[in-house]
Formats: sequence, structure tokens, C-alpha cells
Amino acid sequence: MIGSHVLLTTLQELGLTTVFGNPGSTEVPWLDELPKFEGIWYVLALHESIAVSMADGYAQARRGPAVASVHASPGFLHCMSALYNAKVAGTPVIVLAGQIESEILIRDPFLASDFVSASRGYAKWAWELRSANEIRYAIRRAVKVATSPPTGPVVLSVPRDFFDEEIEWDMPMPTDYRSVPWDYAPEEDVIERASELLLNSESPAMICGPEVRWFNAIPECVSLADLLGLKVYDDVRFGIYFPVTHRFYFGSFTKDDLKSHDLILVVGQKLFYERTREQVPLVSRNQRILHITTDPIELGKNYEATLCILGNPKNVVAKLVKKCSEKLSSWSEKVERRKKELERERSAKLDEDERELKDYYDRKPVSPHRLVREVDRVFGNNGRLNVVVEAVTTQPYIRRYLKSLTGDNYYSSPGAALGWGVAAAVGVKLARGEEEVVCFTGDGAFMYYPQSLWTAARMGLKIVTIIANNRAYMNDKLHLMSRRGHAYKMGYYQPVEIDNPPISFVSIAKGIGCDGLEVKDPSELQDALEKALSSDRPFVIDVRVDPEVFDRSRV
Repeated sequence: MIGSHVLLTTLQELGLTTVFGNPGSTEVPWLDELPKFEGIWYVLALHESIAVSMADGYAQARRGPAVASVHASPGFLHCMSALYNAKVAGTPVIVLAGQIESEILIRDPFLASDFVSASRGYAKWAWELRSANEIRYAIRRAVKVATSPPTGPVVLSVPRDFFDEEIEWDMPMPTDYRSVPWDYAPEEDVIERASELLLNSESPAMICGPEVRWFNAIPECVSLADLLGLKVYDDVRFGIYFPVTHRFYFGSFTKDDLKSHDLILVVGQKLFYERTREQVPLVSRNQRILHITTDPIELGKNYEATLCILGNPKNVVAKLVKKCSEKLSSWSEKVERRKKELERERSAKLDEDERELKDYYDRKPVSPHRLVREVDRVFGNNGRLNVVVEAVTTQPYIRRYLKSLTGDNYYSSPGAALGWGVAAAVGVKLARGEEEVVCFTGDGAFMYYPQSLWTAARMGLKIVTIIANNRAYMNDKLHLMSRRGHAYKMGYYQPVEIDNPPISFVSIAKGIGCDGLEVKDPSELQDALEKALSSDRPFVIDVRVDPEVFDRSRV
């Protein structure tokens, strides 16, 4: 059996039958064999970063590994920002990098590079194959490494000549990743200590991170919050992994929010993903931290946790629910009082959100408040909605006004390398089938890789892309304005504005086989969204968003 057959057969064995790629000459040998493998689907992307981002979205949506194929040095370097995104998100993407023939690598030939060295700091594991005999082993090991907690991307560099070689030695193989259990949890004494911390706390909070969705721990986290009256937050740098309509959900935490809690339970993410010096420290030394994650390196890395628990969040939280239930009677009066206080506080918060929505509802151009509420009204009651978010300055409003977020239908990239969103939405759509997919992106982010939509059009994927068009890199503009320096005083924002010449996003969409509409007035929103919902093609809505609304303190 030749190397190409071994590659494709191994992918089939592992259930990895969708390959996202942008081809080159180094992939030609196995692409030539692809017609013989009817079960494998090659999804063509028009840029390597798009291919990896599609695989990222696909892996997140199916909670499993995904494969991306890129071509030699230019292709591999093109995908580095997407590889970085996958690394920060912990997405198990297997990147197959085509390499030049092995026998001439020593001569530094055309298109050759050291992909293994280039991957350091971005991939969990990187390897350049030494012979065709390694193909099956390398694929199986790559998938096992990528899916082993903490999950993350891996890179395999495969010289072209190996795909045409006969396999001479069937070496012993790694275990199939699907048969490796990750249901571990700590000993009972650790659960006992954790329950005591929670029950003795006067004002406990819970932050739910990406591992909560990955390990399907949302029901357990909801049960724990309901049982103990935990105030639940998400981390703005990550996604939403808790139902936003829950009575104890309070959105993204701020530094001031965390100050009011004597105990912070962090489930399934790092401590913490700070962005600026002013955010450090986010918690004080006298606050107790209970940290649960699958990543031993992140346990207590940046903050001294009172108790660190290494384990599957689903199992750990389930054990905490059971243990706290057994002991709750001694604390029931305090817990019930706290629940009532949280319900009153949340009710007041929702009232304030509604008042703000009312104030901005008829604003022209469209306010982000109105935009998100209209999307929720049109799409939220139309079956399951999947939301892909790469609209940096709009996402705080998505978290406040999109009530159809259940904790397992929000996809984002904490790495924040722009251009991820629309490509990831293609992957999410392929993973979620008939379910609706809406991608929120910004005008700046969309222009990184607008050709991502070509793949959606080619495959007939119904994806709705909403461009929150504020004619600027608004996040950067807000930071520039907040300095109150020379740019602010002189009104000089040319380096961060995208308004001259104006970009016709609808023309771009139609030029690559999609439909689209432009919305300048809030009264046009509902009709545009309903047309997008009823369309059987990818649909782009260019929404002129009011740039004066955005508030740096929220962003």
C-alpha cells in the first residue's frame, strides 16, 4: 500500500472524513488518490488561514478533532495566525503541512522550511516524518495528542515523496483516541475540601470556561449554581458556556465585579487571560480561589489558588453537587437568602439593560443594542441557533441581548487573530448540519479573508454573516480616544478608520456567489434578517452601526 492510501485510510479509520485545505504541488499525490475514497470530503478554502480556521470552527462545534491541509512554506506561514488562534482556544486541529521531497531537503530547495521549529510555541506537538512507514503512526499519534487534555493543535510535516512510496513496515500503533477515557476526577478528600470552601463562602462566584462545553459540563454547572446560589460570570476573552437566561447569570466579569466575592470558583479555563497591566491582579490575596481544569500547567500558574483540582470538569462538578447536597442543610438558610438577593440583583440588571435598549432603539445609524435584539427576535425562535462571534466591539451587546445563547452554541476565538470568524462559521455549519448559523463580524475583521464566503457559496451552505460596520478598527479607535492624547485633541484617527473609500460588502458578497443587503436605518433590520433567514444561499447583511455608541469600559 502506498503512502497516500495509508494517509486516507487512517483518516477514515479515525472518523476524520472532512479535510479543510488549500492545495499545492506537495499534496498532489494524495489528492490524486482521493477519488477512490468516496467517504472523504475535501473542503476547498482559498487561503491556508481560512482552511485552519474552518477546521477550528468544525472541531469546536463537533467537540472533536479536525484536519487542515496546507502547502509547503508559503502555505504553512499563511496559516500561522489561525494556528495561534487554535492554540489559545485549545482546539484539536491537525495541520498537515506538505513538505518538499525528503532526499533534497538538505539542499534547501524551493518552498522548503523547518516547519517543526516554526511551530514551537503554537503546536502541542510537531513532527516531520522520516519515512513513509511513519504515516499511519504519525496521524494516530497526532490525533491522540491533539485530543488529550489540555487539547490543542498539532503539526505534521510530510515530504511529498512519501505519498508515492510503498509501506514496508507496519509498526505498533498508538491507541485510537476515541478509546482513551478522560473521565478522571479527584479523590473524595479533595471534593470534601472543595465543598467546605463553597458552603462556607458568603459571596461565591463561578466562572465557566471553554472546558465546560468541551466536556459537556453545562448541566452540572447549572445544577451547582442552582443548589448553592452561585453568581455566574463568563470571561470576556473566552466564550459563553452557561445559559444566559439563567437566574444567576450576570455576563462577563469586570475587575470590580470580582472584588465583591470572597470565593471564586473557576471551571475549565486558565487563571486568568489578562490583557493589560491595569487588569493585574484581577483578584486580591485575601480572596479564595477554587480552580478546576484539565491543564496541570495552568493550575495555580498566575494566582495562588486555595485549592487546585485537576480533572474532567463534568465529573468534578457532578461530585461537588452530590457532596454539597448531602451537607447543605446546615447552610440552607444562608443559601436561600443569597438566592433571593441574586434574583433581585439580576432583575435590576435586566431592567437596566432594557432601559438602555429603549434609549438606543431608534438610534440612526443602527445601535448594536437594536441589532442584537432584532437578530434574537428573528433567529432565536427558529430552531437551534449557532452564533459565531468576531465582532470585538459588538460582542458585549451580544452577551447582553442575545437571549438564545444556551452555553453550547456560542463560538469565538480567544486568540483574536482577525479573519477567523466567517471561516469558522463555515466549519460550524458543516458540523451542525441543518441548524442555523449566524456570524457576527466587524468590517475590519471581514476584510481579512472575505473569500471565506466563496467556500460557503460553493457548497451551498446557508450562513448569515452580519457585518457590524462602524467604518473603523473600533477597538483600536476607542483605545486611541481613551488616551486623550494628540490624536484625540486633533481628531486624527486616519490610521484606524476604514471609510475612504467606502467598501461595498454587498458587492463583494454577490461577486462570490452570495446574497446580501445593506442596512442603514433600524427600520430596515427586521426585513433584511427575515430575507436572510428564508434564503437558501449564504447571506451577508452590512449593518451601518452607530460608531458613537461604543463604550471602552464595556468593550
